[in-house]
Amino acid sequence: MRLLWGAILEADIREVIVMDKEHLKGAAKKTEGSVKESVGKATDNKKLEAEGKKDKAEGELRKAAGDVKDAVKN
Repeated sequence: MRLLWGAILEADIREVIVMDKEHLKGAAKKTEGSVKESVGKATDNKKLEAEGKKDKAEGELRKAAGDVKDAVKN
């Protein structure tokens, strides 16, 4: 489990390094979702797995909102 958590964090941290607030919130939510989904799958907890998928989708939406903000700024 620790290895899985580390791999997920490492991938998402690379995205976070040069992000604004909205991108950061999105990456955090996406990471939270990835962890929940993985734990849900590992424990056969369908509810937790579904929550994880929902959180990942919310993270993607926040990232998209950050992209729109960046486009408007530039």
